[in-house]
Amino acid sequence: MTAVGYASTTGDTRKVNRAGDTMTGELTLPDSSPDTALAAAAKGYVDAQILALANQIAAAFAALTGATFTGALNVNGYTTLAGAQTNNDFTVFGAFSAAGDVGFHGATPIAKPTVSGSKGGNAALGNLITALALYGLITDGTS
Repeated sequence: MTAVGYASTTGDTRKVNRAGDTMTGELTLPDSSPDTALAAAAKGYVDAQILALANQIAAAFAALTGATFTGALNVNGYTTLAGAQTNNDFTVFGAFSAAGDVGFHGATPIAKPTVSGSKGGNAALGNLITALALYGLITDGTS
């Protein structure tokens, strides 16, 4: 053991061996931040660092409430638009599938219609025109 102003003697209870010794009681450390990577840090310093980090994380998530995002928003590998509303142009690149009812140009969304009637007597055509108009895809001006 090397020490300045201290001479180690056999049986000295103040001496702590590098291996095998057990310390009891509190170990007093400085309350400041550690000066080197392997220096010990006081519990108060560590607790303060954890609290500061937790507050930063909470603030980052709170800032997302009502946030406006630019670019694609990917959640778990999927671009997510559940319950989304767009007030500007909306473009889909690639395949698109609507799982619910659909409406266009401000029309109330409707379920998938069934076109029926005879093709020969134009009943099917009239039914198709009605369905397309209900979707909002055309304005039915036929008579």
